[in-house]
Amino acid sequence: MTDSTVRALELLEAQRDLRKCSAIDSYFPAGGPLSRELYAKHMDFFAAGLDHRERAFIAANRVGKTLAGAHESTLHLAGEYPVWWKGRASLSPRLVGRPVTVRRLRETLSSLLCMVSECQRLKKRALRAPLRPETLQGRTGSH
Repeated sequence: MTDSTVRALELLEAQRDLRKCSAIDSYFPAGGPLSRELYAKHMDFFAAGLDHRERAFIAANRVGKTLAGAHESTLHLAGEYPVWWKGRASLSPRLVGRPVTVRRLRETLSSLLCMVSECQRLKKRALRAPLRPETLQGRTGSH
């Protein structure tokens, strides 16, 4: 493999890794096999937050209850909502829920911080990387 091919593969890998850091933007899309119209119960759950302070999402295993809860919590913490959002929206970032235990909060925050730390590391690596193959660095003019 040439240096430019290796560099291109590294950039593609970095791009893929960075997409993992903003996965929330891909949840409940407008169309496709995972479109929000296929998740009516999830959308009802989100919308119910407008009128109800407490809700319970009772459903079968592996249907996205945890993802839905994490999605809504993340939106509230960030204070940013997608245009389709019909539930309660906070004007400023805040913590809307309370962890069951201090231990659970610590574990959740620890895993979040590890994820943020990993995303920051990936972004720094991508920014630090040269934009052209190392063999061309220092050269001027044409080949």
